[in-house]
Amino acid sequence: LTRVMKFIQDFYAVRMQRVGFGDNTISLDIAEDGLLNIHLTKSVNPYADYCKYDGDKIRSECSNAFDAAGIDLSKETVLLFCNMANWDPVKSIISQNSPFCASGCNQNGFGWQVDSPLLDTKLLKRTEPMLTDSRFGYISLGSYNSHFIGGVCHELGHALGLPHNGDRLDEEEAFGTALMGYGNKTYAQELRGEGKGTFLSLASALRLVTHPMFSGTAQDLKKTGKAKLVGVDVKIVDKELVVTGKVTNETNALPVYAVIGYFDPADGSNYDATTAVSVPSVDGSFTLHSRCLETNKAATLYLNVLYVNGTASWYLHPDMFATTYSVNSDGDPSLETFEMSKRIAPLSKALTSNDKIAAELALNHIIEYGNEKGIAIARRLVADSPIYPKPAEVGSSVTNVILSDATVSSEKVGWAEPVYNRLPANNSMLVAVDNVFTSGIYAHAPARHTYNLGGKWKRFTGTVALASHQHGTVTFYIKGDGKELWHSKWMVIGRLDQFDIDLSGVKELELIVDDGDNGTYGDMGLWLEPLIVR
Repeated sequence: LTRVMKFIQDFYAVRMQRVGFGDNTISLDIAEDGLLNIHLTKSVNPYADYCKYDGDKIRSECSNAFDAAGIDLSKETVLLFCNMANWDPVKSIISQNSPFCASGCNQNGFGWQVDSPLLDTKLLKRTEPMLTDSRFGYISLGSYNSHFIGGVCHELGHALGLPHNGDRLDEEEAFGTALMGYGNKTYAQELRGEGKGTFLSLASALRLVTHPMFSGTAQDLKKTGKAKLVGVDVKIVDKELVVTGKVTNETNALPVYAVIGYFDPADGSNYDATTAVSVPSVDGSFTLHSRCLETNKAATLYLNVLYVNGTASWYLHPDMFATTYSVNSDGDPSLETFEMSKRIAPLSKALTSNDKIAAELALNHIIEYGNEKGIAIARRLVADSPIYPKPAEVGSSVTNVILSDATVSSEKVGWAEPVYNRLPANNSMLVAVDNVFTSGIYAHAPARHTYNLGGKWKRFTGTVALASHQHGTVTFYIKGDGKELWHSKWMVIGRLDQFDIDLSGVKELELIVDDGDNGTYGDMGLWLEPLIVR
């Protein structure tokens, strides 16, 4: 493990130096004999009682070891190696049952790693023997170590506060694969002559350069940034997205030194999010360029600002910026969603501040523009109460009703307050996979909405998805009088699923969103354009 961690220490030093930040790197707790200080603890229960989802339980069982070593998890970056690999030397088969993940910031970080009898940097050059790994298949001993030593390096990046990001085509051609993308798979492959290996993107290096471990200072460590992004505009110039704007900040507030743009294709993962960076000018102005746009896909663009104490803005913060776009088969980007959001934004702002005069003016401007979808969205945003009573009480002359326009019998959401035809943050539009929807039910997991139908409706149609800019996982369920009528596929960002079900005789309709037993972060489910028909 000492060899592994010193190898990773050198990786960060060399890659930071490559992009111009000197050979700053992680620090290691090394004893007088030159080896890592490793703090051992034994599990409370038998090995069979643990699996890769038991990270919190394992960390809790290590608390005594942390205390005995004087390790304060609120102030340290810690890696926990779990001896949870199963190696059969006769059959040359190995599997890992360990948690393998991490998260962190400028103040602390924690990562779970897997230890293994095969984990050793001395084996990285070995193209033989071959073995079978439960996850990566039939690979060489060297490739096994690339995957799992590279995995340690990747997860340490998360513990240091790095998000996922992939490599642009120009970066791939020059340097290989980005560490915070799929760089664990190619880690040190150059030692076997199998490729360029793994590099640290400029976006990742920019975030690390002010991390206290790299910068050597803890000044203003716990200070919170107060910058805002204003006047952000996105234009298309010769198949390139050009993002401009300005960073504004309070006097004597924590300074901003960079803006990073993440361009994330909607495929259920952010490993392939490409990046562009800008150092704002004296007046705060910045410009980002991205030509690396994946065709035939919707995508999300979101911006982070970086502060000099090692913190970064949360991209969903109201003062930050995120939008969606799409790219056709010819590589031409479309900004329809962004343009729609610009027209709706003044109305959303006026409603959030309860400025009725400004809201009326904004609504009139949207109506004058004449876009039917925009008008439908605006009218629903302005509505203070449901258009219809409970579905069971709707007159028979009405043959179809958007359920989000009707009165609900009961409602529960896992985050914020129940809202309809909007998101709870700043009255924003319902957007999923670069589609703007005119109506819908906000349902952050765990969520449950019930409607009294009175047995008077025949069909129920609609679409389900996660709201754009989210990275959760959920499953949607529809029940009629307690009986399951439909459930969605496993939903991640970038997926839509549609339903069309028979409601004949159903008196009570239940809409349920489940978090999938893996936590509720980013589980912002949406029932979109949910229509009931006589």
